[in-house]
Amino acid sequence: MEGYLKGFELSNLWTCKRSVEASCARRTEALLKFVDTMFEDMRNEIDETFRSDRIDAHSFISDQRISIDRIRMLLHMNSMQLEIFRRVVQDKQETLEALEIEKSKIMGQINERRSPIPLPTLPNEILGQIFAHLYWSETDSLLPGYLDFPADGFTLQRLIDDGTTPEWKTFINNQLPCILTTSGTEREWRMFANFFGPHPRILRLQDLHQIPEDVLERPSTIVSISLSDGLGVMEELENIRQKPWRDIFFSVFAHSESSTTPKEVLKGILQSFGDKMARLDRLTFYENSPNTYDAGSPDQASSFAETKRLEGLASSFNAYLPLHLVPTFHPITSNISDLETTIPMTFESIDPTSDVENLFQVLMLCSKSLTSLTITQGPTLALPSGSQARVRRPILFPQLKRLDLNSLPESIVSNILSSVECSSLRHFSLLVLPDIPGGNSQTNKGTTGRISANSLSILFPHLNYISASLGELKQDARFLTDLASPDESGSWFFPLLNSMRFGTNRASLAHLPLLRAVTDVVLNRMRSDAVNDIRYLTIPEFIGAESVGCDALKLFVPEIHFIPDANYNWFPERSW
Repeated sequence: MEGYLKGFELSNLWTCKRSVEASCARRTEALLKFVDTMFEDMRNEIDETFRSDRIDAHSFISDQRISIDRIRMLLHMNSMQLEIFRRVVQDKQETLEALEIEKSKIMGQINERRSPIPLPTLPNEILGQIFAHLYWSETDSLLPGYLDFPADGFTLQRLIDDGTTPEWKTFINNQLPCILTTSGTEREWRMFANFFGPHPRILRLQDLHQIPEDVLERPSTIVSISLSDGLGVMEELENIRQKPWRDIFFSVFAHSESSTTPKEVLKGILQSFGDKMARLDRLTFYENSPNTYDAGSPDQASSFAETKRLEGLASSFNAYLPLHLVPTFHPITSNISDLETTIPMTFESIDPTSDVENLFQVLMLCSKSLTSLTITQGPTLALPSGSQARVRRPILFPQLKRLDLNSLPESIVSNILSSVECSSLRHFSLLVLPDIPGGNSQTNKGTTGRISANSLSILFPHLNYISASLGELKQDARFLTDLASPDESGSWFFPLLNSMRFGTNRASLAHLPLLRAVTDVVLNRMRSDAVNDIRYLTIPEFIGAESVGCDALKLFVPEIHFIPDANYNWFPERSW
């Protein structure tokens, strides 16, 4: 619009969200007054009908019945007013749809008649991100049990096969995961779709000499090592020692034909290829079950050779490791920047517990280098952990910018939050598991000690992004209410906040009040000069639900995204 209207001076109503909101509020008030004026004849009729000098009523019951009749007439009048608004909204929605269709038609005509000119080129980094996003966006096409989806059915593969130049084929292939594996076929590796995407290229290391291209030079190549194969993997890895290793994926299956334990195989790999491991970009360890690998105690795991030299070689890298395996890879792990790990759950009675002190004893190995940390509920152990002591002194994470706590009970989340000190945190995501009905943690909870906007703001006052699902509908509502207005002292929680995400695809229609609460957060913070506007927002889509809140959010949030395919669950009292 600005390109064709440079000669016109437009008001702030076209560009300033705060001006738009103020104008809408003012005109809404005027519209309501106008509607009341339209129905002045009916209101006069009500007043005339129930004039005291025209009614013969002296008993209490008669007075109450007269009041009920008057309320019924007022309800009827207000219902007529609402029907007018409904018809107006429907008419305006149809007008909007017609305008969108007309705009699309005109844009199509412009594209057809526009003289052919060379398209602008994008940097390779951006093109690579576009192709990578397209690849991962099709992960959902790989449905459980549907393992034989043809590779040529995916968009990027069709693009490669559709007369694309060799240069483009090479560029696109560089963005697609290529898995070099010591064991397994494509069918067996489909279970790793979360790590590799829907259709990675699968090659066996022993067949690598038959491939004319040097796939190990690609940044998207992953070397997948099955520790269940025994010491035979050492020979296959030796054949690629002189090639670059960027991404290593370890896996362990419960069933193995090898007499060598996975722990012995991993120890041999670390001793023989420590230099290669120290220069990785990413390290992943996948356990098929919690009992397939026994790492031993943390102080026993860091004993492989040349520890000091490897500490000097270790570069900053990302890792996905179960908690008990982090010490196994020390000192390589001393320079982890991005760590995803799991914390095992145990159950005393029916209440979940976990050894948080052990968690942070392990994380101390890499606390100085971490910039991103994700902790997720791990496997459930049969016996209680026996140790519930908290870390006495909070662990300092000086560079931590992002913290994600996923699928954890509130008691454990509180224990973790009391054990960390990360003043640089900017991104915080929290998903609390609902309490088990009848558990002690549920019956003993009061209003104090709960996770709230106040408690989180004290810990992380400088957040730019927050995503919170606190396990209970009432607690989520309270959290949003606290974000929508300043506290008793006039101070806002998270004044730097500009991005939020609330809800999952498990939202139900019972959670629509939370959507209205989010709308209040956006509007109230936009009206205040003391806080940032919310510019990025992700919320459930609520398919089939009429929601005025969604329309308001689309108007006032520059970038809003909806979580599709809401699964309307049977637990409306639970968090969204």
